[in-house]
Amino acid sequence: MSGDAISTEHVLVVPISAVARLFERPAFYAEPATLAFVRNAIYQHGYFVDRAWAEVNESVKQIVAYGIIRNGDRLLRLRRAAKGKRRALRLRYTVLVGGHVDDQESKSEHPLEDCLLREIFEELRLRPHQVPKLLGVVADPTTAVGR
Repeated sequence: MSGDAISTEHVLVVPISAVARLFERPAFYAEPATLAFVRNAIYQHGYFVDRAWAEVNESVKQIVAYGIIRNGDRLLRLRRAAKGKRRALRLRYTVLVGGHVDDQESKSEHPLEDCLLREIFEELRLRPHQVPKLLGVVADPTTAVGR
């Protein structure tokens, strides 16, 4: 499913209070302790809600898994569709593939990785040879999307 459309799907969220310390400034967190903290917040406090509600409710953080596809030292680069819902992203290039952790990962022991595998298949019809590796977490309180 495209990350642009809002549907009646359910998405994984955590209360902002569970991860508030990550949103004091824009940052990419790659430290093992922070990654463990995020995984723990997901496992202890995560629950599924209607995506439309989550999109307008800043009391929760939506869990979105994005990844890059690498072949040796080369990265896959994609060009966004000309008719995407988000005008600012139309025809822009990206190296990110992914989307919201949704109902399909509701019983998963590894929701981030399973979401990423699903999204890569849905968007690109590819099945990676390796299980995705969590490299970091992005937090950006300076934009409406980030909040």
